[in-house]
Amino acid sequence: MEGADGGPAAKKQKIARLPGGQFYPEQNWIDLHPHPISVQIQLPNDGSRPEWRLDGSVVTLGEVPVTFLVSTLRDHVVRHIGSGVPLSRIMLSFAGKMLTNANTLASYNIEDEDVLVLGVRDAKKKK
Repeated sequence: MEGADGGPAAKKQKIARLPGGQFYPEQNWIDLHPHPISVQIQLPNDGSRPEWRLDGSVVTLGEVPVTFLVSTLRDHVVRHIGSGVPLSRIMLSFAGKMLTNANTLASYNIEDEDVLVLGVRDAKKKK
């Protein structure tokens, strides 16, 4: 990717995090990040189900709008890695906090090159 002058593209400016785990309001974060970001996803290392393709690697998803719902990002991750893991069992976390599927990336102040961690819930037992 090249910048306007033909040189390398400028790195996106990081926004200072708020103290104490506070978040900027969602709309403010959207206004601060008008362009899509790149998000890295740390996959777990689970060789018990090879069809899930969870090999402990870090995958990068580019062109992700901060207005994406966590559930939409989860769907993109599964398609990107070609995984057979059921979507209902996937959870994403950021900085030790579980992300809720109905919230946007902006509501968690996710920005360019942040690393999210993918986890897999245990299957629910049928009674």
